[in-house]
Amino acid sequence: MAIVTGLLVFNVNRTGIIERL
Repeated sequence: MAIVTGLLVFNVNRTGIIERL
């Protein structure tokens, strides 16, 4: 479950970075 949570957080952070660009 920790791995799944990590992937979710990573996806959210990546989306935020793309929106900034």
